[in-house]
Amino acid sequence: MDPSGLEAYYISRPVYFDGFFLDHAFVAVKEPGKDPVIFSFDWGEDGALRPSDPNVKDGTYKNDEAYFKKFLEDPTSVPGNRINASDETVLAVGNAYNEALTINDIDYVPYPWTQSNSCNSNCAAGIIADESVQAEGGRGHPAPANAQAAPGRASRSRLDPLVRTPAERRASERFNNASQNRKFYATRLKN
Repeated sequence: MDPSGLEAYYISRPVYFDGFFLDHAFVAVKEPGKDPVIFSFDWGEDGALRPSDPNVKDGTYKNDEAYFKKFLEDPTSVPGNRINASDETVLAVGNAYNEALTINDIDYVPYPWTQSNSCNSNCAAGIIADESVQAEGGRGHPAPANAQAAPGRASRSRLDPLVRTPAERRASERFNNASQNRKFYATRLKN
């Protein structure tokens, strides 16, 4: 039973990549009496960051699903923590990013700090968790205490523009333009 409506988790499972153990993150929501909803991401055939295909046998989605089931049986078996937001909010934010990453082309790279317009699964999972908490007045979502390094976790803000509404983008642009105008006039007044 989930009386609080808080059964959303950020899971950071270990993977072996490029000779190192790193973490791959995903978000999962488990509502009573329903199959888990998993927001899992990897590189698409076109080289872009895409939602993982649940129909690929032994693919990222299936591996994430298996790790989540393991986590539910024993929360100490896999690094993960509860997202401090309602299931409804996490599902809405996760679905928005799933849709955005289905139609937008963001290059997938394992190490996002190497390219400015790129991200990976850790970016996507991180922003879903952060945006969900912030939507309900929180400050963001921390990585699990027992998680390993997860390249891309710190680059999650690169995905923010994908789900902002045109009005939000225009307001942001006006704010940035106003800031630039203030800086311009401030330097002119000094001269």
